[in-house]
Amino acid sequence: MTRAKILKGGIRHLKDLFDFYDNAEGKDRLYIALAAYNVGIGHLLDARNIARKQGLNPEKWSSLQKTLPLLAKPEYYQKTQYGYCRGSEPIEYINKINIYYDILKSMPLN
Repeated sequence: MTRAKILKGGIRHLKDLFDFYDNAEGKDRLYIALAAYNVGIGHLLDARNIARKQGLNPEKWSSLQKTLPLLAKPEYYQKTQYGYCRGSEPIEYINKINIYYDILKSMPLN
């Protein structure tokens, strides 16, 4: 399989995730899709369910930043459908993407 096909497959998968989270808006939608790309849709579903139980909005990235790390704690992941997750990883992943994006925006186009 060529690199181009792999890249196209990854882009298609990210677009499918973006389309799936159509109740979230703006950057929340993008960050939720990226987090699902990073740790899987199942863990995002678990984190969103925890957010609902805690009275948080599961369509907001700020809510999921609070609940994703809980998936690494037995008292939470043992009660979820998809189990243990290194929930801090998607948060770090998105932070790194934003840092890189800011660097690219600051570069001259010539």
